[in-house]
Amino acid sequence: MEVKLRTARTLVSKLSSVSEQTRSEALKELRLITKHDADSRPFVADAGAIPYLAETLFGSTPDLQDDAAATLLNISISCRHSLISTRGLLDAISHALRNHGSPTSSATAVQSSAATLHSLLVVEDYRPIIGAKRDIVYSLVDIIKSPKSPPRSVKDALKALFGIALYPLNRASLVELGRFPRFLLWW
Repeated sequence: MEVKLRTARTLVSKLSSVSEQTRSEALKELRLITKHDADSRPFVADAGAIPYLAETLFGSTPDLQDDAAATLLNISISCRHSLISTRGLLDAISHALRNHGSPTSSATAVQSSAATLHSLLVVEDYRPIIGAKRDIVYSLVDIIKSPKSPPRSVKDALKALFGIALYPLNRASLVELGRFPRFLLWW
């Protein structure tokens, strides 16, 4: 466990490097570690990676966005509270979703961001928080409506919207926004 903690701290410290190559290598390593070693996810979260990963979603380098979004998705499987309690995380995810059609955004980052939302929405207490972010709802609907959206992004956007709609007050908000017919949301 000590080795995993030290590795996580070392990689997270590289995320603040001025060298894009160093940051990129650290992101790729964090992505692989969090994908293949579930025990390391809490160490990566506790080492302070989440704010750096969120900040990377605002960047203009698609490869870095891919790695950051995938790492956030991997962390969300085990450490949902660490994610939702990180200031600015939902804004970063919203940014990634909102720019799904732009050349500086990656389809993989969009798909991973939507999947991260779906993972967070498993927790009932997070549904009103995420549902209150109208730009997230607009972005998810836009992904579904866009003919350019890859099928996996559409699937994850639908799952996230379903999670949002599981909270009754969010259903009213979705109808109010005019995004869904009333009969689809009252079951």
